[in-house]
Amino acid sequence: MAEPGGLEVAVSFPDTWFELCFDPGPRRRRRVVRRRVDARVKADPVLAPGRDRLVEWVLGVSAEADAKGALIGAVSLDLLDGVEVINHLVLYEAEGPSQAGDGRPQRSIVDLVAALERPTETDVGGRDVDIVELPAGRAVRLRWMTETDSDPEGNAAILDGVQYWLAVPGTEVVLVLSGSTPTMVAGDDLVEAVDVIAQSLRVTGHD
Repeated sequence: MAEPGGLEVAVSFPDTWFELCFDPGPRRRRRVVRRRVDARVKADPVLAPGRDRLVEWVLGVSAEADAKGALIGAVSLDLLDGVEVINHLVLYEAEGPSQAGDGRPQRSIVDLVAALERPTETDVGGRDVDIVELPAGRAVRLRWMTETDSDPEGNAAILDGVQYWLAVPGTEVVLVLSGSTPTMVAGDDLVEAVDVIAQSLRVTGHD
């Protein structure tokens, strides 16, 4: 359970997902990740040939999410038609609201929709933005594809993903639940899973 701004935030994951490890000790983090990947491989032995590669991938995702201040993170590992399917999800707190000249918070639902509809240079295709109702409150859902920064070898990846932006009622906290996958054949399945996970999001400690 994470506690941004004094709030208590919790989310549930399907059985095929497991939480990322944000332990500051690199040796312990590696042990925890190995144990969780091995448990997933035991449940689905077809993943065994790629076990070491999956461990390194999960470690990299954990480090990246931790560096960006993720409150909660999780991954799923599967095999689809012989292709490794690797999905990841993070929950983080967006930057606090700025104030307009009239003192109106700039993180209202209307503001979030306007900001998320605005395309970026890394977008691949268009953006689908909708207002949705979650048990935790009204949120803005973004479905989009984006190109990542190039690695040292000059290779870039395309991520297919979905985000939920939740302006927590009675607070200035904006939470973002973001799921993505570099495995294009799994994009729709990822989105379906994140849609279910978003319904489990619970935020307590506010008015």
